[in-house]
Amino acid sequence: GEGCKAFPFFFGYQPLKCYIYYNDYNPNPQINMHLARWSPILPTLLFLLLVSGCKKMLSEEGTPPDITPPVQIVQTSIEGRILNEQLQPVHNAVVSAGGETAATNEDGHFLLEDVKVPDDAAVVSVEKFGYFKGYRTLMVREGEQQYIQVELILQNVTNIDAGTGDLIPFPEGTLTFPPNAILTADNQPYNGTVTVRSFYIHPEGSTIADQMPGDLRGIDKNNRQTGLRVFSMLVFTMEDNARAVLQPNPAKPATFHIMIPSELTASAPQQIPLWHFDGATGFWKEEGQATRQGNDYVGTANQAGFWACATTFPQITLTAKVTDQLNAPVSDTRVTVLTKTNFIPTFGYTNVDGIYYGKAASNVPLVMTLTDN
Repeated sequence: GEGCKAFPFFFGYQPLKCYIYYNDYNPNPQINMHLARWSPILPTLLFLLLVSGCKKMLSEEGTPPDITPPVQIVQTSIEGRILNEQLQPVHNAVVSAGGETAATNEDGHFLLEDVKVPDDAAVVSVEKFGYFKGYRTLMVREGEQQYIQVELILQNVTNIDAGTGDLIPFPEGTLTFPPNAILTADNQPYNGTVTVRSFYIHPEGSTIADQMPGDLRGIDKNNRQTGLRVFSMLVFTMEDNARAVLQPNPAKPATFHIMIPSELTASAPQQIPLWHFDGATGFWKEEGQATRQGNDYVGTANQAGFWACATTFPQITLTAKVTDQLNAPVSDTRVTVLTKTNFIPTFGYTNVDGIYYGKAASNVPLVMTLTDN
């Protein structure tokens, strides 16, 4: 019914053209159906069917409708390992998902059994004193145990005075706070000492897949899900002496200059969307733009947390089964799916049955690599 375009009905030769589109959960190509000759009765029957069934008309030049499947809450299990910046296991990190928590053992391993999470974006968070809170977003299936790995980022600590503001330098850029621009959690002005914890995340680094929050999916300003190609990434938090959370004043936001890696300078645009990570949903959210100045991106941050300068690309859902030469499933293995021409990555892990289930760029040749950790 929906998406049909009916031509005037005459007994004999006028065609009915149907254009059927599938979203990324069933990414089959466009299907065109043409009915050429009809019996004298068939046009009348088709006319009645179309009157009752066709609610939306699409022209022949129309684009496929943007359909997002409803989110399903499924019960599954999630296991994995938590590592530090030296790729050593982190003991007693608190891992949470679906309202359940678990602590890592001496090997950094955890298991969350029978948790109820959204199938499209299950969010796993990790907390350990001295490190930034880690996040992983993943697609899951009912009853299929999924593996993840998270590398916690060590905090670089700098103290500044809220009344005077300050510039915090680091090897990959700067973070600047104006005078009298810090608020408490209840939006009251704060004038004491501010402990700023910050870190630059290298988007071309070998550990980006485990360091980054989420899974490189964003929600753009039109509220549509999209893939992200990151050119720069920064995280910072702010606290008072009692470790109470502080925030930049949105009217006087913090300003950052962050490096564009040399591998990406040739393709880095002059203006680029700016994204803030939402730990509640597991998606990056578009929050304005950053501007290129030389080999840096310059932007403003109206809240603490993870920030990224990233372009967008359309995605499909990809399922792959990985086996060895004896046809046994290869589980808990890193999967990297790259576009063949410009190497835009998406990351994930095979589950206990050797199944990779996640996102990849659409309508381009892809290269899949598997890494045994």
